[in-house]
Amino acid sequence: EPDGYEFVGWYSDPAVHTTDTLVENGDTNTAVGNRTLYAFWRLATTTVSFELNGASGTAPVDATWTYGESLTLPSDPTRTGYTFDGWFTEDDEAGAEITSLTANDSTDAETTLYAHWLANEYEITLSDAYNVSPLDSLLWSYDADLADLPTVEEVNALRSVDSGEPDGYEFVGWYSDPAVHTEATLVENGDTNTAVGDRTLYA
Repeated sequence: EPDGYEFVGWYSDPAVHTTDTLVENGDTNTAVGNRTLYAFWRLATTTVSFELNGASGTAPVDATWTYGESLTLPSDPTRTGYTFDGWFTEDDEAGAEITSLTANDSTDAETTLYAHWLANEYEITLSDAYNVSPLDSLLWSYDADLADLPTVEEVNALRSVDSGEPDGYEFVGWYSDPAVHTEATLVENGDTNTAVGDRTLYA
């Protein structure tokens, strides 16, 4: 058979390929006389599915990729806190990136491409009026657990007469709101970043 073509079936009409003209095993012969059945071949097609791989929303619709033809990849999807990194053949690092779908040379019935994502890194400024903190800022990736925030023990260990903090005070923690110091605004190591964008934590 010619490259890229697939056999569809036998038909009683060489030009009409419908269920009415399709002839298959199990059919009952109601025709009188000898006759000819015609093989129907068509260009193979591959159904390309797209998986968002962790993102919410609606995935791009499946596309039909005809043998010998190219196919345009869908628009880049979006995901909160992440940057789209491309379409890949697997959902993990083992997959190869697909940057374009040029002339199809496959007769596979279907294939799936998976979106890959890079977590965005955000700068966290540490605002300490008394300059005791050993860090001025740090990076915190979206969906990642915080690990590098100076702890209460570390900051209090650095307090000194020359640090500028008022006598008799101790460091309590880092808060997302400079005026509200509650469990809801307290930020600690082990917290998961679900906020988009750079921000400031206040001692």
